[in-house]
Amino acid sequence: MLTILSPNLASNTAVRSVVLAEMAERMGEKVRIIGSVPKDHKLWGPFQSFAENCDVQILPLHTLKDLLPASRCLRSMLAECDGPLIITKPDPRSLGVALLAGVNPRGRGVVLDIDDWELSFRMEDEGGAPSSSATHRFLKQLSASVELGRMLRVAGIWSCEEVSRWMPHKTVTNTWLQKKFGGVVLPHVRDPDILHPRPGDEPNEVRTSLNMDDEKLWIGFIGTPREHKGVYILIEALSGIDEASRPGLAFFGCSLEDDVSRGIWEKALSMIGENHLCRKGNFPISELANHVAAVDVIAIPSLIRARSVGQIPAKLFDAMAMAKPIIVSDVNDMAMIVEGAGLVSKPGDVDSLRQCIRQLAAESTAMREARGHRARKRFLERYTLSAGTKILKGVLDQAIA
Repeated sequence: MLTILSPNLASNTAVRSVVLAEMAERMGEKVRIIGSVPKDHKLWGPFQSFAENCDVQILPLHTLKDLLPASRCLRSMLAECDGPLIITKPDPRSLGVALLAGVNPRGRGVVLDIDDWELSFRMEDEGGAPSSSATHRFLKQLSASVELGRMLRVAGIWSCEEVSRWMPHKTVTNTWLQKKFGGVVLPHVRDPDILHPRPGDEPNEVRTSLNMDDEKLWIGFIGTPREHKGVYILIEALSGIDEASRPGLAFFGCSLEDDVSRGIWEKALSMIGENHLCRKGNFPISELANHVAAVDVIAIPSLIRARSVGQIPAKLFDAMAMAKPIIVSDVNDMAMIVEGAGLVSKPGDVDSLRQCIRQLAAESTAMREARGHRARKRFLERYTLSAGTKILKGVLDQAIA
């Protein structure tokens, strides 16, 4: 049995575990996912439907003081089988608890998967690319932390990232992370049989339920909206387009229970107007295809921030699989990934993003569809579940050997 250890099954970090599980199952492995769920939280909504058909085990890990009891629990779980172990993220709740449980980071069958620069989420963004060393920024953040728990969390993530550097078997999602941590690039991959283009005349339940005007071009932002993802830049770019020709903006995965998302939604209402907006909260992973199909263009306007320079949003590959025209900003590998199949804007540049939106809005439906078909072709060549399975199998074979 192959085990995937996730730091938090109550957040969207669970998505990467799902994709890893799907690849492992294609290799003929029986899979279980082990992870923690913070106190008073539930499994992440979109993950729940997947968990119903998968072996999911919860670690009793709610606070820092639970690390030792959780490590003992994990030791017992791992003793039940001696199969490979994939640890997702250099995080105290995954790599840290595994080390406390006695897992040898250089041991047989142990693989670390890195899909984000975790320390960046504990840093204060300074309005540009991180220029100082990780150690300097770590010490700066540590000295600024007056609360002991936060200091320990920052120190824990920094320690896990340092351990990860000398782990021999790693997968990373992009070349930025590869330069920082080493390892083999295993992109976010998708199943082309599940995510595939829909006929243009096929009714879309999501579009109908949200009363999306069929005469309007709809730009989709799918996922949890956050400042470093360039959402405010997207709102400002749309607000500068004449109202009569302004495309609509659809937020899918924007829950108003989240203070940050609610603030972004209120900003969009004030700047774009209710007639050009629609919103839906979290939805099951099984409904992802319908939501991507509901919009005409996917926008991923990431900024150059500590939190985003190490990311390639998975929704980029969702859009490519669904043959959607895409606008990305030139951050990390995104421009290279969509080369010839999408439009690229300057990070944080409202005018550049607005120009890309206007260009797509001015194109005919046939021209936008042609862009989408090129994106789908690139996806089928490089980013399918089968392609990812071959990469993961190679890494696991080396780790086991």
